[in-house]
Amino acid sequence: MRTKLSIFAICILLSTMVLAQDRNPMYYGFDATLSGFGKTSFRRNIPLRNYYDGYSSLNIYTFGRRYQVGGKFAIFSKNEKVGFETGLRYALHFKKIEAADGNGFTENYLYLQNTTNTNSVDYYRITKVIQNTGYLGVPLELVLLPMSKNKFCRIYFKLGVELNVRIHENVHVKAFDSQFKDAVKSIGKDFKKSDVYYTTWYAGIGMQFGKPGEQKFSLQFLFPYLTNEKSSGIIDTNDIIGFTFEYKLPVKR
Repeated sequence: MRTKLSIFAICILLSTMVLAQDRNPMYYGFDATLSGFGKTSFRRNIPLRNYYDGYSSLNIYTFGRRYQVGGKFAIFSKNEKVGFETGLRYALHFKKIEAADGNGFTENYLYLQNTTNTNSVDYYRITKVIQNTGYLGVPLELVLLPMSKNKFCRIYFKLGVELNVRIHENVHVKAFDSQFKDAVKSIGKDFKKSDVYYTTWYAGIGMQFGKPGEQKFSLQFLFPYLTNEKSSGIIDTNDIIGFTFEYKLPVKR
């Protein structure tokens, strides 16, 4: 991790040296990212009945997505072929474990241990667990645009790292038996929380639309979209890819 950070820091330093000139083009705007398309699996971070390996895709369903939106600032070389972008992003991590209907005829449920009772081991039937975690992140991105800046459509490549800190988290547990909805809600408050900090690494390829010195739209495909999360909540999300929409306006000087 330290080697990767050092290499990326050197790239950022070189790019800022190139851009450290008078009247370089600058832009501001926002971006929105949807990521999390890949394999998901549940963790042992919630007290389901202790034979975890007994659960299969026939009776348990996992789902995970990341939704991000934020403001950004970008500065480019005079020919707009090299750029550096940063800003502030809010990310919502949505994760779900749900009982699947395996045979199509009966309602399925999972067994959640009552961890609030230390005198005995008993379980509640539940249908789903939803975890929403909010992070605030700072992206650092190096952008390369090999085509002439005078072209309206330009392909570009991006390397980025994002540092994130958790700002909120909540868990919703839905009981199979409605009379126990308050009890399972109390158990959910004791679930192990997601990481306080995590780092994301990503590469991207995209298409930018717009003339030099005017507003620009971009559509971007991120591959891969990797994190160093160690305790990422109720499920793992692997082999992640993402899609980003960007909108930028020129800074008038």
